[in-house]
Amino acid sequence: MAGNCTSRHTCRICRRKHHTLVHPGSAQPTQNGNYLERARTDSRDRPSTSQAASTIGQNQPPGQEIHQSGSLPPAENNFTHHTLENISAAGSQTLLPTILADVVDAWGNTTTCRLLLDTGSTITLASESFVQRIGVRRTHARISILGLAANSAGVTRGRAHIKLRSRHSDQTVELVSFILNSLTSSLPAQAIDTSSSTWKQICELPLADPTFCTPGSIDVIVGSDQLWSLYTGEQKCFGNDTPIALNTVFGWIIAGSYNACDDHLTSAVTHHADLDTMVRSFMEMDNIHPSQALLDANDPTERHFAATHTRLENGAYVVEYPFKEHAPPVDSTLPQAINRFHSLERKFRRSPDLKQQYEAFLDDYLRRGHMEQLTSAQMDESPETCFYLPHHAVIKLDSLTTKCRVVFDGSGKDSSGVSLNDRLQIGPPIQRDLLGVCLRFRQHPYVFCADIEKMFRGIQVFKPHTNYQRIVWRKNENEPLLHFRLLTVTYGLAPSPFLAVRVLKQLAEDHRHEFPAAAHALLHDAYVDDIPTGCNSFDELMILKNELIQLLDKAQFKLRKWSSNSWRLLKSLPEEDRCYEPIQLLNKSAADSPIKILGIQWNPGKDVMYLNIKECDPTISPTKRELLSQLSRIYDPLGLVAPVTVLLKLIFQESGTSVLQWDDPIPETLRSRWKALVEDLPTLTQCQVPRYIASPFQDVQLHGFADASAQAYGAVVYARVAYGGSFQITLVAAKTRVAPIKPVSIPRLELNAALLLSRLLSIVKASLTIPIFSTSCWTDSEIVLHWLSAPPRNWNTYVCNRTAEILNDFPRSCWNHVRTEVNPADCASRGLHPSKLLEHRLWWKGPSWLATPPSDWPPSTSKFSVSSNLDVNTEERAVKPTTLHNFPDESIYELLIQPGRVC
Repeated sequence: MAGNCTSRHTCRICRRKHHTLVHPGSAQPTQNGNYLERARTDSRDRPSTSQAASTIGQNQPPGQEIHQSGSLPPAENNFTHHTLENISAAGSQTLLPTILADVVDAWGNTTTCRLLLDTGSTITLASESFVQRIGVRRTHARISILGLAANSAGVTRGRAHIKLRSRHSDQTVELVSFILNSLTSSLPAQAIDTSSSTWKQICELPLADPTFCTPGSIDVIVGSDQLWSLYTGEQKCFGNDTPIALNTVFGWIIAGSYNACDDHLTSAVTHHADLDTMVRSFMEMDNIHPSQALLDANDPTERHFAATHTRLENGAYVVEYPFKEHAPPVDSTLPQAINRFHSLERKFRRSPDLKQQYEAFLDDYLRRGHMEQLTSAQMDESPETCFYLPHHAVIKLDSLTTKCRVVFDGSGKDSSGVSLNDRLQIGPPIQRDLLGVCLRFRQHPYVFCADIEKMFRGIQVFKPHTNYQRIVWRKNENEPLLHFRLLTVTYGLAPSPFLAVRVLKQLAEDHRHEFPAAAHALLHDAYVDDIPTGCNSFDELMILKNELIQLLDKAQFKLRKWSSNSWRLLKSLPEEDRCYEPIQLLNKSAADSPIKILGIQWNPGKDVMYLNIKECDPTISPTKRELLSQLSRIYDPLGLVAPVTVLLKLIFQESGTSVLQWDDPIPETLRSRWKALVEDLPTLTQCQVPRYIASPFQDVQLHGFADASAQAYGAVVYARVAYGGSFQITLVAAKTRVAPIKPVSIPRLELNAALLLSRLLSIVKASLTIPIFSTSCWTDSEIVLHWLSAPPRNWNTYVCNRTAEILNDFPRSCWNHVRTEVNPADCASRGLHPSKLLEHRLWWKGPSWLATPPSDWPPSTSKFSVSSNLDVNTEERAVKPTTLHNFPDESIYELLIQPGRVC
């Protein structure tokens, strides 16, 4: 068979007539189960690769292995993605010059650092982890770093003086280096076989880096500003296809190309995706899907929790931290923690109020038994089972209880450059969907919200694991440092959110038969430590309140910060646990101190919801960074003011299409639009929406509207409830999306709006537990209705996929036509200024006919005959014609019985 093949291509390994991929032994499974090619290629056939070495733009943390497909932590404005390609590396490779030098840290200890000499860098850079490890003082220096193709590699975090000492002599060199979060990947990219005679001759030299042939992390990149003073001028050559040796004050360095005759796999190609690209993709067609918050029994973190959690005699839960398999041993962490604490003390000198709040917080920690002081014997325990966590303050001025909270830094690295969070599993997302929790809070006539006091700290940690959360602390600088260990689940550690939410779910499961109503509320309505829930009657509400208090008391949790629209419920609670007095609710004066429910302002006296907008100075010249900051300040999970936020999204998108950097002022045309919008933003605080959307005695109808413009598209959902002879219309939720930068036809954008509405309505229906009598979808696009009236297979892939998803959730009978001028989604797709939105009845109440009997609604037809067939024909799937041959019956019979006959 192979001899008859007419192809001129042959196997690149054996030159025989088969494809290289099917050559015996050409594929070898890797540790993760993938297969990599090991095909030899000639240098002229092999694609060029980069070893990702001296480029400043490569931000892989030192010591981190390169995986076949992975992403790295972000620098301030840049993300770097390292991947491996299936290309063999036979042929010429390049070795970059590295040096091992001694450095004395701030505590008088000698440690080793690895330097890369890079003539392509104009400055000297040190990694953040290395500077923290040696504890040297830094001065302020903030400059942007650019790498290949002018890609941003982040912003420096200061400048430090590093004193290096040669390992071969008493020669010392002092470098002034800028500090960057991370520098480059391990070098060399792969181990070098030095068994040949030439390599042995090279290794006999007093090398500056005896480990030059073994991949290792880089602590310092010495740039052209300082590296030339290190050379002595001596040079040694060892023949063709071998690197050269250059003498420096630290010893001989090895650099240059060499011939790699083995079949080592290629290493790294670096892909840059800057923040502009990532934000633009986020602003475009992102999907919305409800979180199921299901527990996956096969997840390793879930299996670990199920196998290790226990309860004390008083009912409190005890958990173990889920460490990753093959986690590296812990190195020294105490010097870094002490250095960070000294920095904190300097901040205390400048802010005595902060120091007072910080002390009060840790005193409370100690008084409640959530941490304990270590004895001298405990301090001398094995260091590989101890980890000292740096800590700092987080100020939250709008908190009703704790303004200053101490957060412990689980991302602080040890002397080997690995943090505690790097060693821990994060756990799967098991939190309830925020939008769903907000929607359910609006379906009950009687509601309350309570907060679990110090939820994380109510969960005990397995005693041996408490050594992984040690801290240093003292109240006065003239006192010796004291050592403590935290005994409860700690803020700042990677698995802490998972463990806290998982304990609440376990508590509900353990006592669901004893407290069924409270267990249901804990499983479905709790969001982290907030429990916003309600009932259809006051008696049911009191039963739920009592059950929740008793259920959480089983695990030593306490509920506080109670708020409710029922003054009788508040009156039944201790005064110290209430957010306000019941008399305030009766007098409607609770509006003077609104309650924040999941980030949304709620006035329980009037039972309305609104947004709290932080003011912005309109006189400043905004940058792209300021635009993004302003957009993120409007926290609106329900989309109540979607017509306003879409205007900010559009301004931000237009600024992203220019060549502006993040800190460059935006053009005057955008600035004038931004200024007019920002000056009007405080008006949004006057926009109030009724919290309650249903009726305990009437079925609820849901009506969704979709619309698109050339700039954006949106969807909005209303609840329609009958009260006597009238109907009440309430805005439920809305979502907007900006149109992609790449031009898309209006019919396709209208289809995307219909898809967005379909997904939003699905979330609303799945979240609400009240009976939904009917669901109606409305669009002003006749073309979309025409597409939905035919089987999806009739259309091309783009339309087919979207119509199939829409019709799967809402059949054609749910879809109706609405005129553009009475379509409330038109407000979301085109945008409205806050002052206009305030009095815009179409947005808050929907079209006027929605509050009338169905006989007054626009007519609904099963199919639409569009006025123009151009867009419809464009999206119609092309069908290849099929030719049928008509044979007489006897001819067919002859063909069947005489297969060798040719007609």
